[in-house]
Amino acid sequence: MIRSAVATTLAMSLFLVACGGGDGGAPIDEAPPAETEEGSAAATDGPINAFQFAVTGAEPAAALPSAAELTLVGGCAAPSPMSISFSRGAATGDTYFQFRMESSAPVPRGYTGEVELASVVWDNGVEVPANMPADSPVRVPSRLEGTGTLTIESHSGRGMGGNMSGTVVGTLTDGDSDDPVGIEVSFDINLACVG
Repeated sequence: MIRSAVATTLAMSLFLVACGGGDGGAPIDEAPPAETEEGSAAATDGPINAFQFAVTGAEPAAALPSAAELTLVGGCAAPSPMSISFSRGAATGDTYFQFRMESSAPVPRGYTGEVELASVVWDNGVEVPANMPADSPVRVPSRLEGTGTLTIESHSGRGMGGNMSGTVVGTLTDGDSDDPVGIEVSFDINLACVG
């Protein structure tokens, strides 16, 4: 019985060391930063290093998020168009926020300059659906959609080991009104196109 317990403990220790756990391996977050094609260290602040959102013609439903509050989703790999989303919270919560953009065409690796955006979406909080009673607990995103232009200012590396910064300028409407809403979004993310 004691031999069995010792053997099990020894086996688990070897397993942890082999998988990088325990004292036998360095934690993942202590690994050196990845090198980009240019040889400089990639930014390691997180997937989103900076994010600024400015709007004219509408009031944000909740305080605008900081970069640390956002989740980055999407990618940029030819032959598909670039599709990137920044979001905070659940699509049913009071602080929900999402900004999403999709290019009209694939974006080449390392490209800087203007990119036409076929779709720009801003989910400005949530609302009760039009076909539900006002006291309904059901909520859906309060969505504004349109088009715009992304100006990529820097773009290096590849995939999650890369970096891209840029500014989006777009005009959106909410579908119920023709009143335009202007947005300007600046970002710096640890993601680059791979195509």
